[in-house]
Amino acid sequence: MPDTAGRMRRLNELAREVAALDITVEAKTLRAKVTALQQRAIAALGEIRRGNRTNIEFAREKASAANRKRGKASKERLLPIIKQLREQGVKTYAAIAKELTLLKIRPPVADTWSPSSVRHIENQ
Repeated sequence: MPDTAGRMRRLNELAREVAALDITVEAKTLRAKVTALQQRAIAALGEIRRGNRTNIEFAREKASAANRKRGKASKERLLPIIKQLREQGVKTYAAIAKELTLLKIRPPVADTWSPSSVRHIENQ
């Protein structure tokens, strides 16, 4: 596989050939020349991929770090409220979930509070 500079040189040559095309020729001839140039351009670029698969691990790590950060922020925001509810005598996860819903406090991910959501925040 040629290096990037070699590819760019070949693509520049192709661009000059495209600019120099005589468009007054018969359509069939022009179409054949353009098709040949397209094939050469694809060959110059090498294998065409959708997306950048070489950086998938990097992207996965970045997404994971962002999720951890969001989870930590949710815990810091919600844990004091849950502790306060426990001090007021609300003991079960289900009861805390119900109180958080009544207080109109939105859960971090779901649309409604569930006992497992409360447990997850406390045990993070």
